[in-house]
Amino acid sequence: MTILPMLKRMTRYLPEGIVRAALDLRKRYSRFHLSLARKKDGITREQLIQDLHSIGIQKGDSLMVHASLSKISYVEGGAATLVEALIQTIGDTGNLLMPTFPAPGRNKDYLDQQPVFDTIKTPSAMGIVSETFRKWPGVLRSLHPTDPVCAWGPNAEWFTSGHFNEPTPYTAASPFGRLAQSRGKILMLGTTLNGACTSLHVVEDAIAFPYPVY
Repeated sequence: MTILPMLKRMTRYLPEGIVRAALDLRKRYSRFHLSLARKKDGITREQLIQDLHSIGIQKGDSLMVHASLSKISYVEGGAATLVEALIQTIGDTGNLLMPTFPAPGRNKDYLDQQPVFDTIKTPSAMGIVSETFRKWPGVLRSLHPTDPVCAWGPNAEWFTSGHFNEPTPYTAASPFGRLAQSRGKILMLGTTLNGACTSLHVVEDAIAFPYPVY
């Protein structure tokens, strides 16, 4: 979720002074990024690859990425550089996956609008990195109206093909379930477990969870 829609929702519940302060902070943060871009003082693809290797991402990994580009400082070349770095790190034998959900907020609010989901054309609302990856050559997208996942790599078809008509988005046949089966890795890049790690729902679907989830 980007910060602007979140701030718009905040205006319904927070005092005007707090909202103004948050918008001012966003402006200052944007100016800081712009200054880095002008000085060409950002993170390079080579630095990203080095950092990814240093945290244990290896050739041949199946990797699910949740990323917020605005939270990791200025990256030279933007989202495309990050996607390139991820692909180069895992190599031709690896598989890269990203959630490309069409709803920026709650699925119920999205579905109440009765939208039409087009697996090819409907954009991702999960940030510029996921949207850039969705359009990447060779990337496939799972057919699911609320929780589609994009995948690149030799097993991309296997990861994405079983999602359609599943009773919930996170069954064993989903990209999330298959990532667990393949002992894949999850990278939270500028995001948090609380805010973005949707693979936690795989556990809810795999066991007799004592509370209603859906």
